Amino acid sequence: MFALPLGLAATRNATAGVRDLSGALEFAQVPIVLTVLVMVGWNVYMVQAAKRLRTLMQLLDEVDRYSAVIQAVDVLDRLDAVGHRSLKARDRGEILQALRVTRDTLVSGLRTEKVLRQSRGLLTRHADLIHSLETNLVALRALEVNHQASEYGQLLHEALQISQRVQQEVGRIADL
Repeated sequence: MFALPLGLAATRNATAGVRDLSGALEFAQVPIVLTVLVMVGWNVYMVQAAKRLRTLMQLLDEVDRYSAVIQAVDVLDRLDAVGHRSLKARDRGEILQALRVTRDTLVSGLRTEKVLRQSRGLLTRHADLIHSLETNLVALRALEVNHQASEYGQLLHEALQISQRVQQEVGRIADL
């Protein structure tokens, strides 16, 4: 819908009319290209959004399965109410306990995923900060090694000067 007015605007000043085939092809090129570009861009965006929400989608699938189990237990309870004994009281208690634990786990997972989704930028900045700290730590260690090497060089230089002075003194005493 949006590409047709753009196609008309692009071909408005064309010398050939829309009646001949070249003018119609020229008119059709702009809307078709724009439509294809928008569709490709939208699909790329949706793939990226699906990657970000993959964990949430898996959790929602688990919620759907949980809901199906609840519905099955409800059907069994209704059958039990009509006189068909399908669940023993002990089995029912274990099933309800397992369903409570499953529900608590799903709620916790959904809340955790929400917090992680909301703080995704913070986690990214946190990872960048850690990388920056690692880089700075490596640089500091390199400076420390350079400092130790320069201290070692100074000690060697001083030892060389002392040995030269001792040699000069020995040579002077030997000349006397």
